[in-house]
Amino acid sequence: MEEIKVYIPLIATLFTIFSGYIATIRYKKSDRFYSSLTENMKEIGSPFYLSLRSIVKEKNIYKRNKLIAGFFEENSSSKSKVYLLNNNYIIEWYFLLDERYGQYISNPNDENWEEFWVRLYQLYIMMEEEYWKNFNTLNREFRWLRYVWSTNNYLYRTFKELIRILTDTLNFLSSCILLFFAFALWMKFFGEPIVIPDEYTDLVISIITLVLMLWGLMIAIGSIYTSQINLTLKEKRCYKLLKIMLPQKIANKIIDKFKRWEDRGLKNKIEIPDRY
Repeated sequence: MEEIKVYIPLIATLFTIFSGYIATIRYKKSDRFYSSLTENMKEIGSPFYLSLRSIVKEKNIYKRNKLIAGFFEENSSSKSKVYLLNNNYIIEWYFLLDERYGQYISNPNDENWEEFWVRLYQLYIMMEEEYWKNFNTLNREFRWLRYVWSTNNYLYRTFKELIRILTDTLNFLSSCILLFFAFALWMKFFGEPIVIPDEYTDLVISIITLVLMLWGLMIAIGSIYTSQINLTLKEKRCYKLLKIMLPQKIANKIIDKFKRWEDRGLKNKIEIPDRY
């Protein structure tokens, strides 16, 4: 035990340096992400979605056809900013839609119009989901800050911020405890069991119990905080389970396939408007 104590200052220093390095990298990545997302929404995301929305909602045939022509003229030109969408699936879908539109213009019959409109409507649904996801991501902190500063009572604002700090901290500590238990079980069955010295057993148990009790308390009190920052759209439970049970790349591929099947089933539910 004495030999370990000698290395504690060195370990603490290395951990501090490493944590600072990781925090700096994460901050820079986060800053680039939000800058890119802001540019996405301003330059293409919002105009692209709103143009599609105008087309889908327009009842006047002449105005709708004019909106469609303007939509493709703007987004298929050499100055197009479609690449800023940051979603290769939607970009590919748009290019295929552009080809369908060209086919319809070359041969304007009911079959080509129906095929084009279904794909256009599906793109509108995808962009609506993408738009609100990006919007919610950019405005998570705004809703929380508005909630905090909605009162002039300085002590109450401080209390709200304290609840947030405690909630985040206890969530982190609880996750670390769960990971420790998982690692301990793994070592028990597949390696050398972890043995805690007798003089530290009571201390460790007390710390774990205290953290879990406070965590349970913060789940109730901190629900105010989480309700103010949780703006994301509801996701199907099966999709959530796939993301938990499988690696992210595999889960995303499976979810994409499910969504494509859903898009095919959607075709029968889309009302095809008159083309002239």
